[in-house]
Amino acid sequence: MGRYGYVLGGKNNSAGCFRNEIRRYNPLTDSWSTAGYLEGNATSLGRAQMFVFEIEGQIYYGAGGRWDCAPGMGFNTAYRFNPSTGTTAPIANTPFSGGVSAYCSLGGYGYVWNVWSGELWRYDPTANQWSKVCINLPAPPDIMLPYNGRIYFINTSHSDPTLRRVYEWEP
Repeated sequence: MGRYGYVLGGKNNSAGCFRNEIRRYNPLTDSWSTAGYLEGNATSLGRAQMFVFEIEGQIYYGAGGRWDCAPGMGFNTAYRFNPSTGTTAPIANTPFSGGVSAYCSLGGYGYVWNVWSGELWRYDPTANQWSKVCINLPAPPDIMLPYNGRIYFINTSHSDPTLRRVYEWEP
């Protein structure tokens, strides 16, 4: 985003737990810094398998869970991070809990594929609400790629090679 890259959460291999930091990468200085924290505070829980997408300069993230230091915790909370101010604010909770397999933004909306339910959800930042999108895919996507007004659902890891395909969808 802009001239920086951002990484949210992730595993801390030395401690064996998930990070709660929002990290910013500056390619001009080849350096990383802490830009903020998940849930807006340094004591928040880290998480993995969450969605992250950008809409109009804001980073939206949430859901996911912890399967490391606090096993079995699935989250349905979601947030908006403002990189300009370093502030985090809650948004509407997701209607699902736990891990997501793919996500993207397109046309001012965020799209999230919930891996556990096999459902696609759309987030509207203006209304601050989630709605289920009716779409039928034979296998959950690993990647959602927005391009030219469409979303391409890509499955690269299904055990059945005939389901490792690309599916095109126009919202």
